[in-house]
Amino acid sequence: KAYYYKGMAFRLKFPKSYQHGVSDGKTYPIYVFFHGIGEKGTIYDNEYQLYHGGELHSNAVENGQFDGFLIYPQTSASSGFFGTAQYGFVKEIIENYIVPQVKGDINRVIVEGLSGGGTSTWQFTGAYPQLVAAANPISAASLSFRDWVNALKWTPIWQFQGELDTNPHPNTTVQVFNAYKNGGGNMRYTVYPGVGHGAWTNAW
Repeated sequence: KAYYYKGMAFRLKFPKSYQHGVSDGKTYPIYVFFHGIGEKGTIYDNEYQLYHGGELHSNAVENGQFDGFLIYPQTSASSGFFGTAQYGFVKEIIENYIVPQVKGDINRVIVEGLSGGGTSTWQFTGAYPQLVAAANPISAASLSFRDWVNALKWTPIWQFQGELDTNPHPNTTVQVFNAYKNGGGNMRYTVYPGVGHGAWTNAW
C-alpha cells in the first residue's frame, strides 16, 4: 500500500496473517527500512525506495518467514538523506497508527537500512533508543556514532561491512564496534571479505 504522511511518501505492507477487527490477541513486529541516497524519489514516486530489498522482504512476508509489518519511507530531499523531521514522522506512524489501530507491537520495532539508510538506522535508533528493539545498519558507520554508546548499550545492533568498502572504511566500523563492546553494548559485527560498499545482499 502507498501512503503520504506530512510530506513523506512511504510504503506499508501488512502481515500475511493479519485480520482487521478480529480480537485474536496477536501483535506483529514492525520492520522499518531506510533506503540509500540513490533511491530518493519525488512525492509522485513512492516506489523507488523498494529498489533494494523491497522484493526480498515482501517475499519473506508472503511466504510466512516474517509475519510482521514492513514500512519503507522515502525521502525527496535533494541530498537523498533522511532528516530529523522524517524520523519523527516514522515514529508517529508507528505509535499513533500501527500500534493502536492495527496490532503493531511497540516492543518489536526493528530498524534496518543500507548506505545512507544505514546512517539513518543509526540516527533513528540514537534518537529513539526506547522505541527501537533492534537495529541492523549496513555499509554505514561514523565515529560520531560512538557518542550513543550509553544510550544504546542495551539495544541489539548488528553491523554489516564490506571488506573493500572505502565509505565507510572497515577501520571506522571497527572503532565504532570496539566502542560499543568496551562500553558493554550488545553489538555484533560481520565483515564480508572481497566485498565493497554493496554488502546488503550478503547481509540478507
